[in-house]
Amino acid sequence: MRKSLLIRTLSVTILLAASAFAGTVSITNPDFSAVAVACSSGYSYQQSTVAVGSCNTSGSGFQQNLNGSPNIGWTFTDTPPSGYFFGYGHGAGLTTAGTAFTPPPFPAGATQAAFLQGNGSSITQVLSGFTVGQKYDLNFMLGSRFASGSYDGTQTVEALTIVGDLQTVIGTWRLGNFTPFTRENAVFAATSDTETLEFLGINNGDHTAFITDVHIPPTPEPVTLVLFGTGLAGLGGLLRRR
Repeated sequence: MRKSLLIRTLSVTILLAASAFAGTVSITNPDFSAVAVACSSGYSYQQSTVAVGSCNTSGSGFQQNLNGSPNIGWTFTDTPPSGYFFGYGHGAGLTTAGTAFTPPPFPAGATQAAFLQGNGSSITQVLSGFTVGQKYDLNFMLGSRFASGSYDGTQTVEALTIVGDLQTVIGTWRLGNFTPFTRENAVFAATSDTETLEFLGINNGDHTAFITDVHIPPTPEPVTLVLFGTGLAGLGGLLRRR
């Protein structure tokens, strides 16, 4: 009798665990380190006309075809009308720590970050493995440019989920100058098993934010966690009696 009850309790506990942690979403290149910056500057803007693995410095800034690089995971916006131009202050790309692009001091273990400079700069990734109706906790490190004056860190960043033609803003962060990398998060409910995640810079002008270490774990419901804990406690009691 006790053995049968033990087996049933163990089965329920396993089911609860599966329910609590269902829908794990894998992000490719979450810390933006899979593709090295090819430019000697230590930072580069996305430009689709540049040969993959090389850097273009011919009068229009440090440009690299990040989107064409294997394992990059993310899609970076090309800057209109064609790449980044000095004085325009607009674009998306990668930076390493301690460059003239003045990112914040990097968090421990981080070597690269994406940047969003100006209005319309964005990075996106198509993600699969969501469980419809399940809540997820988008969390990432966010900081602003360590500078002020004609170029600075007063950027506003939106995080969006995109399913078909539907775009949903799940979080907005308004940054000031000299904002250190800080863990930010936004909880949202999945509406499809496949969704596009987008980070978007929306301030006009030469204003820059930096993003790294992006994760989307599921968020277990409180009731599920209580049941899970109760199942574990009951299982522990049965094992002690045995």
